[in-house]
Amino acid sequence: MVLTVKRDNVCTFMSENNPAHIRSWERKDSQLTAVVAGDDLKPSAVLSCPPKKTIQQVVFASFGNPLGICGNYTVGSCHATRAQEVVEKECVGKQSCTLDVSHEAYGADPKCPGTTGTLAVQAKCSKRPTPNAAAAQ
Repeated sequence: MVLTVKRDNVCTFMSENNPAHIRSWERKDSQLTAVVAGDDLKPSAVLSCPPKKTIQQVVFASFGNPLGICGNYTVGSCHATRAQEVVEKECVGKQSCTLDVSHEAYGADPKCPGTTGTLAVQAKCSKRPTPNAAAAQ
């Protein structure tokens, strides 16, 4: 799920329990079945900026049990401290990025047993300043 709030903010809120993306189907014995590879079984979250803009800043990132809605996320009682760092490394400077939604990707705290891992991210998109415009300031 991708939500947009304000003009230059993009958000995603995705749980480990979300169904994986299905890329194609095949027919077996008159039945349609999903064709997925091993990595396709894991849910992923996508952040995507409008054309000619890139992700310039990660305003919020939490993996655990974050709360809230786009533009107003808060850290829950379970939070992987590396979430912000992982998302920034994967997304900043890109027009779009795909993020794994798994405890392994964020080094989630094992002190949260039974927690369904959820990733919440808010990022800011903007045009990169041109070198001439930056030098003129």
